[in-house]
Amino acid sequence: MRNYNFNKLLDSRTFEFFGKSIIEKIENKRFEIFSEGRDLGIDLRCVNEKSLIIVQIKRFKDFNSLYNELKNKELQKVEKIKPNRYILITSVELSVIKKEKIKEIFKEYIVNTSDIIGSEDLNSLLEKEEFRGIEEEYYQLWINSTSTLKNFIKRGLNSDIYAYTGDELENIKDSTKMYVKNESFNQSLKLIKKNKCLLICGEAGIGKSMLARNLCAYILNKYRETEFIYLNKISDVAKLLTEGKRQLFFIDDFWGSKFADNLKGEEENILKRIIKIINKSEDKILILTCREYILEQGCSQYQELTEFFNKYKLKLNIEKYSKILKAQILFQHLQTSELPHNAIYEIAYGYENIIENPNYNPRIIENYIRYVSEQEIEPNNYLKDFIEYLENPNKLWKEVFSKQREGAQLILIIMLLSKTYEINLEHVRKYFNSYIDVEPRVEARKKEFGKYISELENNLINTYKDDESNKIFVKFKNSSIELYVYKYLMENLEEYANGLIQGAISINNLLYLTQSWDVIEKNYTKAWEYEKIYNRYKITKEFKDKVIQKLMKDYKKLKVFVEDEGAYKETEENYVHKLVLLIHFYELYLDEDFKQWLKEKIKLVLNDLEKNKYFIYEDLFEIPILIKESITNRIYTQIDIQKVIKEVFNAIRFSEQILTLKSFKESFPNEYNIFWNENALKVKTLIYNLTIDDASYFLSDLMYDELDELIEYTIPYLFKEYNLKYTKEYLKSFYNMTGIKLQSNKEKIKNKRNELKKDVNTEKEIEKIWEEKQKQEKNEKQQIEKLRNELFDNLTRNKIEKNQIETFLQENLIDKKLKEPLMQIFNNENNKHKYILSYIKDIKSLKILVDFINSILYIPKNSKDFFENLIIYIQKENINITEKIVDNLQQVAYKTFQKGENQIYKNDLLTYIKEKDIEELEKVGIIYLKRKKYYFHNDYLLTYLAIKEMIRQNENLESLYNKIGFRILYEYSLDMYADIDIYDFNKKILIPKIRKIIKLIQNEKQEIEIKKIIDKYDFEIDLDFQGNPEENCIYQGGSLNEDFEIIILEYLGFDMWNFIDNIKNIDEIRKILKDFYEGKLQISIKLKEAFENKQSIQYMILEKIGTIDYIRYFCEGLQRLLQILEINPKFDFRKGSLYIDV
Repeated sequence: MRNYNFNKLLDSRTFEFFGKSIIEKIENKRFEIFSEGRDLGIDLRCVNEKSLIIVQIKRFKDFNSLYNELKNKELQKVEKIKPNRYILITSVELSVIKKEKIKEIFKEYIVNTSDIIGSEDLNSLLEKEEFRGIEEEYYQLWINSTSTLKNFIKRGLNSDIYAYTGDELENIKDSTKMYVKNESFNQSLKLIKKNKCLLICGEAGIGKSMLARNLCAYILNKYRETEFIYLNKISDVAKLLTEGKRQLFFIDDFWGSKFADNLKGEEENILKRIIKIINKSEDKILILTCREYILEQGCSQYQELTEFFNKYKLKLNIEKYSKILKAQILFQHLQTSELPHNAIYEIAYGYENIIENPNYNPRIIENYIRYVSEQEIEPNNYLKDFIEYLENPNKLWKEVFSKQREGAQLILIIMLLSKTYEINLEHVRKYFNSYIDVEPRVEARKKEFGKYISELENNLINTYKDDESNKIFVKFKNSSIELYVYKYLMENLEEYANGLIQGAISINNLLYLTQSWDVIEKNYTKAWEYEKIYNRYKITKEFKDKVIQKLMKDYKKLKVFVEDEGAYKETEENYVHKLVLLIHFYELYLDEDFKQWLKEKIKLVLNDLEKNKYFIYEDLFEIPILIKESITNRIYTQIDIQKVIKEVFNAIRFSEQILTLKSFKESFPNEYNIFWNENALKVKTLIYNLTIDDASYFLSDLMYDELDELIEYTIPYLFKEYNLKYTKEYLKSFYNMTGIKLQSNKEKIKNKRNELKKDVNTEKEIEKIWEEKQKQEKNEKQQIEKLRNELFDNLTRNKIEKNQIETFLQENLIDKKLKEPLMQIFNNENNKHKYILSYIKDIKSLKILVDFINSILYIPKNSKDFFENLIIYIQKENINITEKIVDNLQQVAYKTFQKGENQIYKNDLLTYIKEKDIEELEKVGIIYLKRKKYYFHNDYLLTYLAIKEMIRQNENLESLYNKIGFRILYEYSLDMYADIDIYDFNKKILIPKIRKIIKLIQNEKQEIEIKKIIDKYDFEIDLDFQGNPEENCIYQGGSLNEDFEIIILEYLGFDMWNFIDNIKNIDEIRKILKDFYEGKLQISIKLKEAFENKQSIQYMILEKIGTIDYIRYFCEGLQRLLQILEINPKFDFRKGSLYIDV
């Protein structure tokens, strides 16, 4: 029989969709599901002319919590909606008696108890054949219990393939524990259903293998007779195809760790043939994964494969991952990690810093959690360390870089020196090959280039294809990797210098090598750090001479990369631009021979200009720059500037080149003014003529981008710069030549006015979109925080199955009457006994617990009663656990508690306890060893011992909180403190804190000023009544200033969320909003701002929804409690009638 634990296996949102599938199958009707948020009593709804059916889906840990929620909150919502029928689906186990209690609450709306569906009912339904599809869809239910995965392997396989397949099945099982199902899973299933083949591509680390493995798990469960085969080569599939047998083939990185140019022609045909066979079959499925750049390169080499693969391809893209999905992936990795609880809490509370980081990547998350599990991190530094790791993970990059083969390291250095807007992979390959030619002793092979790239793609680089140029480009995964490579190169420059200089294929390579700090300064804010690194390395004369000799010797064949429409193209023809770049080398080295060489090259340029030789388009723009740099650096100064300006003017062939004259105007204003006075009419005439000629030329050659730039930018700029008018003759000539009607200035002004009018409407649309976006972000945040709370619940949940516990209790308890209350504790129905629940981790701890209960024959009433007697029992059972050892253990616990940790390093433990005594403590389960660190059995035991020691040392919990400041420690430490010593707790904590709060909120007349307590909150309420009355939404957001007074207020019962669920006068609030906001039924109220003006509409609404009264009544309750405590410091407010519960 099915026995799924829905709380453990499905998160809240997934459980809602699961419930929807179940009820639609039962009722044979379609139900509408609402987005997550304030559900207002509706999760699902089915409406027709005659009736309204609503369904609530509740995922709770225990019946008491569910019952209180239904009775105190949901009933009021249902009464407002008044449905014809109410159905409840819950993850809680429900007996007949419990169902009757729920039916009594909703007696007017629940037809019979069959409309109350508990976890046993859900499990029973899943046994039925008609519900099998639902079970298959929600693979989280069954995937980790698939202990018979090996049955899917064919025994007759080749031994290597058999071994690979067995290992891969283990990988599949492990991956399902961390996988977060998302839309790509459903898209993949659709492609498999349609084509029987699926190719998953994307950058490294994005989750291709994870998705593929979970698809395999789903298929293997759905078709139990399937034979699973994991392969390394596509050609092996043909050998293993068996007619009449259902088979699933999986090849991860099917083009392997090398480039697609290694794909032989016959393999290409085999691939196409196999996919066609599987595509036509009814019982074969093929799943492939491939890195995006390898796929693109293969398709560019074998054009016929492009269309072929597009049919089967699913591309994963990190940019499409929602914040919720990113958070789910983070939380899932944390939950399955071996990190200490305090680290998980700290990281999870700071999730926004992680999921919004531009370097977020599932593999980086996995790598960090694996890395940090083996490190010693200071308490409260886990989140900081994680963020530093994302921003600048030098420790990681040093480790990762050192593990790369020499060829892969060389590629990273070459990428650094190939740094342009985009790095062309082919340029990297050429530089790599050239380096090896110069340095043949280096341990790198040209033919291994593809393998090096694939290895680097795992962690350090991304590759992608530019569709327009059909070229492959490569980039560092993030800037921190690039900066680490820079640091490494500067510290090891002597080792690489010769090969990098002599093997350089472009001037840019040498420029980046010798002027790296300038490049860094342009791209990174922390440039000063890297300047220091550079300055530590003194450039030698030998290094300078090698660079200069290389430049002069290979000047003609060295390429230069110039920017061209946002990308960089290579050219050997831009010799003017080359000279401009070479002057930068002279500025650095001031070498006299190099100066003379440059002087002769500049003379050649001027000579060509004088002879009116053709200059390529870009070089004409460079001439004013070359002349200015030459004169500034005193390389060649005897230049007739006026003559050069005229010669450049005569060389102009396109209208945009006229902008060259502006460069002369800026650099040589006197000479330019003389030229202008003599040639103004010629320049203006040339502008009129060239702009028309350019337009005609671009149009005839279908150069539409260039034509757009001419019309939108060049013509308007030139006409404004040279004060030209759009004459009728010019507009007519332009139209006759091109068929395009240019706008005159008057027409432009008129169109601008029309655009401004449109902008008014656009602004309103933008405002509406912005409001929707804000609402969506708040909804996302609520969902993520709900997932985070589920993570925290799972941390305390034991790993032993319920039926094991129930059987063990039945067989071993002396007093059988204690079985039911103990099972309630296990089912989390009795929250006040969480310290007992958390103690049950495995059979060993369960045995100790039951033996202990048998020795006292009752269930301890509080944490002090439990742990005090448990330790006494353990000491009786093991006489080696002396009182002194327990006292020393208390000191260890307090030291650990002070650090905000739950882990103890062995050396710290040995300071207080002898090694043989440590072994005794391990035997009885008080501490345990994990990865060379010791842990207390659970956080409750740690806290109990620590607080006992704190009281003994007369220390104060508040000062401890101010030191460690972290939630995990105070959530139950206050209750435990009160259990251990209520007098000490009241004297040191409650009385002084309540006094301080009352002093804050009272004025001189002893009246309460509730605004002062609001000032402690950053709190906001959003009201949204735009939809139908049953869809009214109230969202709350905001965070507390977590000083110790706020913690005490929460502990005493102050909860700004309580009154929201009990609002009675929604119609009245709708009317107020409608009257004051021109029919707009939305408002966002910031409490601090509202209290600044008590005449405001915001304050009026706060009064209507009960905020003001709630705070006032609570403060009055505080005054009464203080009076009681001052009379009787041993008073336990948790038991008294004055417990503050407004």
